[in-house]
Amino acid sequence: MSICTWVCYLIYSLDTNQTYIGSSNNFLKRLTNHNRGKGAKRTKGQTWIPYIVITGFHHKNACLSFESGWKRLTYNRSNTRLEMINIMANTDLTYTTLPKWNRILDLLYFLHNVTLLDTKFKINYDIQHIVNQPEGLKIIIFAEDVMSEIPWPYFISIKNHKLSKII
Repeated sequence: MSICTWVCYLIYSLDTNQTYIGSSNNFLKRLTNHNRGKGAKRTKGQTWIPYIVITGFHHKNACLSFESGWKRLTYNRSNTRLEMINIMANTDLTYTTLPKWNRILDLLYFLHNVTLLDTKFKINYDIQHIVNQPEGLKIIIFAEDVMSEIPWPYFISIKNHKLSKII
């Protein structure tokens, strides 16, 4: 199985403290477009910096499915969804009023409860599907060191990068 060039990303606005999740096959060009007002309608007129980039998707549709699943978790947020992760990792993670933190917790929950069905990522509620964890996914973090303290699933490779390396 070969790896494609598509990435899913979380960017953060320095102007409004909002976040945006997207996907692209050329992340640097897409980030430049967001900052020049040529990106998504919601990102116009703001300064965006990368926060998290996820690579290692085996197909474009897998990347788009991952993006959609991550975005969908914004609805019906509840700290009860984090209970099992907190128990397993002996942590006390909770949702707050900070959009970027909540998106990170959504991602953490998604990665701990996802299964890959061909090119579709599905939340595996009550083990409805055979557990098929995606291999080769890498999370590149452009954020504070606390991000590496989060209990990411074992099949995820984490790299911390300095923001200056990408800009």
